[in-house]
Amino acid sequence: MSKMDNLDRDYSPEAHEYAPFYSQYVEQTRGMSLMDALRMDVKKEDVLLEGLSDREADGSYAPGKWSIKEVLLHCVDAERVFAYRALRILRGDRTPLPGYAQDPYVAASGARYRTLESIRRERLSVRATTEILFAEAPEEMLTNQLEADGQPVSARALVYIIPGHFLHHLGVLEVRYPPWAK
Repeated sequence: MSKMDNLDRDYSPEAHEYAPFYSQYVEQTRGMSLMDALRMDVKKEDVLLEGLSDREADGSYAPGKWSIKEVLLHCVDAERVFAYRALRILRGDRTPLPGYAQDPYVAASGARYRTLESIRRERLSVRATTEILFAEAPEEMLTNQLEADGQPVSARALVYIIPGHFLHHLGVLEVRYPPWAK
């Protein structure tokens, strides 16, 4: 097995490599190179969160909705879950995996006790390990799949789902959350 030689190549997945629900995330990054897909959301996050205070990041747009910090930690947790799925695929493990219940994770995240800066550092650290996982992946393993939450998913679909998921949430923040809501 050879590791991927060209990280600047488009590895966009085909529709049968992920559940229809994930198409909203894949479409955010489709056509990009593997590394561009994994790095583009970091750039958008930098611009969006510039100058945001911890107090502002503790806010949400309505009672019962996640705070900005909770949204960001949800994205960190989801990336870890998705990267774990990719690791299993890349190591040849085809054991079906259960779904991921996001709300209990968010409730247990302790976001209100964290600084925005600590959350961003954690996210960048998790992303760095995700990038290494895919940079060292055997290219021929990218189309391998396993079942997660009763649906097939390939490693290369996860490359695009991970940043697409975060871009989706950044878009929600931009539209619905103070101080950006228009």
